[in-house]
Amino acid sequence: MVVVGGYGEDEDRILLFWPTTIVHPMDSDSPLYEMSANDLMKAKLEVMVVMEGVVESTGMTTQARTSYLPSEIFWGHRFHNTTSYKSDSGHHLVDFDLFHATFPVETPLCSASDLDHMRHLKSEGLT
Repeated sequence: MVVVGGYGEDEDRILLFWPTTIVHPMDSDSPLYEMSANDLMKAKLEVMVVMEGVVESTGMTTQARTSYLPSEIFWGHRFHNTTSYKSDSGHHLVDFDLFHATFPVETPLCSASDLDHMRHLKSEGLT
């Protein structure tokens, strides 16, 4: 499952009973919108991720926190699908060996801002 959105958009609450990928849209509202692959590698930043939830069976609040430095962010990569369905047994399986595995995908090295600008020029017939 892929979740796109942010806090306050009615998309900030998810049930984590299945492996989930949370996606940050690279639009003009993103603080990363102007960053290219090269800019990211040179940046002095740290992306903080905090997930908080309630354990349904106990009602207790739990929290998980982690952070990522630019060297830990893989530009132009996606996560492998970790789930499969076995039709003969009717079971869904999660392959935890693939939990952190990524694969490269064709991705421009420019910023999302530059890409939007190039797309606009092309749509206007200016390139």
